[in-house]
Order: sequence, then C-alpha cells, then structure tokens
Amino acid sequence: MFTKQKLVQVDKPNRFASVKMKHLFSVICLFVFGFSNAQSIHFSQFGFNPLYASSAYANLMDADYRFNLVYRNQWANVPVNYNTVSASAEMNFFQFEQGTRLGGGLQFQYDKAGDSRFTFMQAALPLSVAIKLHRQHFVSVGVSPGFVYRSFDPKNLFFDSQFSGDAFDSTLSSNENFVRTSAFAFDMGLGIAYQYVKNQRNGFQIGFQYSHINQPRLSFFKDASVRMGSVISIHLKGSAKLAERFDLVPEYFYRFQSESLFLGDANIQEHTLGMFLRSYLDYSPKRRIALNTGIYCRMNPRKKLVSTANKRVDAIYPLVGLEYNTLKVNLTYDINLSSFTTATKSNGGVEISLIYELSRVKKLKKTGTQCPVFL
Repeated sequence: MFTKQKLVQVDKPNRFASVKMKHLFSVICLFVFGFSNAQSIHFSQFGFNPLYASSAYANLMDADYRFNLVYRNQWANVPVNYNTVSASAEMNFFQFEQGTRLGGGLQFQYDKAGDSRFTFMQAALPLSVAIKLHRQHFVSVGVSPGFVYRSFDPKNLFFDSQFSGDAFDSTLSSNENFVRTSAFAFDMGLGIAYQYVKNQRNGFQIGFQYSHINQPRLSFFKDASVRMGSVISIHLKGSAKLAERFDLVPEYFYRFQSESLFLGDANIQEHTLGMFLRSYLDYSPKRRIALNTGIYCRMNPRKKLVSTANKRVDAIYPLVGLEYNTLKVNLTYDINLSSFTTATKSNGGVEISLIYELSRVKKLKKTGTQCPVFL
C-alpha cells in the first residue's frame, strides 16, 4: 500500500520489539523522511471517492452538487494506528445548451500515523470541463492545483545517545539537530476521463490521473533533490443491468508511484480488482433504495530487494453499502495478507464513505441523456 508500508516498517514494529530496538526504528524513520520520496495517501474505496481516482471526475455526475467524505482507520489492533480522512465538495458552475458543463470544487486529504505523528495533508481546487460529444459519450478534462504539507513530532522518538548501557534515559539529550520538522510545497495534478452512457443502469467510464506533476520538494533537511514522486492512476468502472432488480458493477484501479528508496524499488505499483452487486429494494420514479455487496483484491507486485517475505497479494476486502436516492454509504474492511500479518494478525483497515448529491430545480425543457447514476 502506498502510504502505509513505508511507515509500517518505521513505526509499527517497534511496539513489538525491545526498547533497545525502538530507537533504531526511530533513527530509520528520520532518515526515510529526509532522504526518500514521500508517498501518497491511500484509500480502498476509490470508486466512492471520485476526486481521489481522477480530478476529471469533478462535475462528471448526474447532479449539480456533490459532497464526499471518506474515513479510514488502519491496523487498530497495532498500538499506533493510522487515521486518514478525505473530504470534497463539487458543483456545476455552468451548463451549455449542448450539454457541456464547467465545474469544480474543493478537495482535502489528511493522514496522521506512527510514533512520530507523521502528518501528511493535501488540499486542492479541482476544476473540470465535461464535454458532451454525443448523446451517449462524454469526455472530461480536469486540473487540480493545490498544496501538500507534511510534518513530524520528534518527542516520542528514541536515539542511541539516550541509552545508558541497555537502559533508556529520557533525560539524556538526543544530540539531534533538526533543520525543520515540517515542509510545505505547491502541487499540481491533471486528469482525463471518458464516459459512455447507454442508460442510467448501463455504461462504463475510464479515468486517468497524473498527480504531483511538479514533484514537490518536501525535504526536512532542505535538500532540493528530495522530491515527492509523481503518481499515475487509472480507474475503470462499469455498470450492467443483470435483471430488473440487480446491477453488476465491476471495477479496476491501477496506481503507480515513482522512486520509493526505502522499499528498495525504483517504483511502487498497486492493482485493485473487484466488483459489487447492487440489489434494488425499491426502484421507482420518486424513490430508489439499493444494497451493495461485493469483494475486492489489492495486489502490490514488487521486486524482492527488501525482503523475500513481500507478498504480491496485499489485502482482500469485502464491501457492503446502502444507497437511498442520492445518498450513498459504503463500508469496507481490509483483511491484511502482506508480510506485516505477524503484527496485525491479518487485521487491516476499516473504511467508510459517504456521497450525497443535490440538483437545482430546473425549468422544464427537452434534455438529452444524463450522466449515469453509477458514478
């Protein structure tokens, strides 16, 4: 996983080792923060976190306003767990007669983890233009200018100079002189998406995102060569009506991040494949109620340069959810299958997402095909 694995090998194992080992991981932690490239925030419910998948999805919706909130709590049974939040709000600014729309919004992501309270924050102002090519075809282009911020707190870290023999003495100086404990930088992303709409229950979409194009400088040691690795994401999602009350929604998400020195790779890759069944309890013009049930598998193919224990399958996770008109609530639970299972006992992360959409009251007029509900 992108955000987690780098910090796992830094902060997590120290709670299961001796105090003597704890200071070693803390020193490694500072080395990683200063000299390796930062990694991106990670979510499992990419299909219910549109701007995380692509900034081109801003305004590519069957509504005028969309609000999205995602909360993730990972490895709660490990003493120092990880908490991640994503929040966004989008709106349609203007719609042309031909169906082309201009829109944008605000996106915010926040992550805090480990003994060092390593914090990563990202904020952006996504803007997009969704072009209607035909009754059933749409192309959207989006940009997401913003900033990234990261910081850590050295108060809970341990160092060699604070040990007297085998005993730790908190009164001893760490002999560490931190240039700074936080970094702030401008960030830019670009997204492109294509969408085919046969009707409200059949269609598919493809989204592409190129994040951290400018590779922001986030060194804690004022080292200009230390930059955040750029990220490329590809998202595919479809919807097919199986029966009067059942839709099948398959999804695939690929994420590539360059240069992660700590993991010993030239890059990090992540593949997630899964699907869910949408079962309608009520489907009428005035009310739409559906249950979502599905299963996903996340894989991290990696060169074995760090440990032969690295596994290709990182986690599997079930999904359950409820959709009531334009409100969607979904829950996933990661079952960890990576090399960190000894500490986590195969427990992973709980993630919950919420999407709520609103539409303006429009004058009666002839309209074309709308964007699909499955977004």
